[in-house]
Amino acid sequence: MHFFGLPIPLSSIVPSTLHPTSLVMLTVTKAKRMMRTLLLLLSALSLLPLSTVSALGSIKIVGISGTGTQLLPKSYVQSFHRWQLDGEGNLSKRQKKETGDLSTVSSASLIRPTLDFLVKDGVPVYVMAGLEIRENVDSPTSYPVLAQQWTTFGMAVEPNFRVSVYAGSADGTDDCIANVGSEEIKIVMERLGFLLSQSTTADLTEGFHILSVPVTSDWILLSTTGDEEAEIITCLATAEPDARELLTMDPDLVEMTVTSVLQVQLDKVCSN
Repeated sequence: MHFFGLPIPLSSIVPSTLHPTSLVMLTVTKAKRMMRTLLLLLSALSLLPLSTVSALGSIKIVGISGTGTQLLPKSYVQSFHRWQLDGEGNLSKRQKKETGDLSTVSSASLIRPTLDFLVKDGVPVYVMAGLEIRENVDSPTSYPVLAQQWTTFGMAVEPNFRVSVYAGSADGTDDCIANVGSEEIKIVMERLGFLLSQSTTADLTEGFHILSVPVTSDWILLSTTGDEEAEIITCLATAEPDARELLTMDPDLVEMTVTSVLQVQLDKVCSN
């Protein structure tokens, strides 16, 4: 038996004592499992076309010179350690929802934009728009939401790089509910550089980590954003001169702008 061109002994997949019908069913089942495992592996190595990997659920990585858009399986990313760097320079482990990053948030929630970094062996590789969520005004804890599209770390040092958050229908008519300019981003970058230069941050020097850095101290209560018809929260980390225009563009064109994109659906909560 051959699988992706590799010889695989049938005896290594199923025992020889099974009834022929059961043998065929079990062989097919195990082959499907092996196929999925190989797809995940090959996608991580960038050996599969985008359409094949997209069906598995993946994160887009844009801005890599000479390679075009790359995809990373979400199931792999969810295994990375999550950290937060607060305003006082304290590093702490982040909480994650048991189900992973959410695709929907309640209008009763509070949000705060962050700039997130993928750190590999102590070196920042990718940067992405991020959101920190508190489920309501009384919630003492928060949790992160991960962007669906990342960009290269080099974009974070672009002069016009900034983080903008919009509430609306993601069609260009959205209200801008937060905008953090390049000067604030420079401060975030300085804090990141100082953290990674310290010998006490050994936890980040091995393996893959996602580090979130709040770009503002202000929390936004979604129920008071002013747009009662808002359906989508969009967070963009971009160097494009008009971030709002990105909301009107086809996703393939947004990829070409080397912008990081995070979008979540807004679940309306009626107040009594």
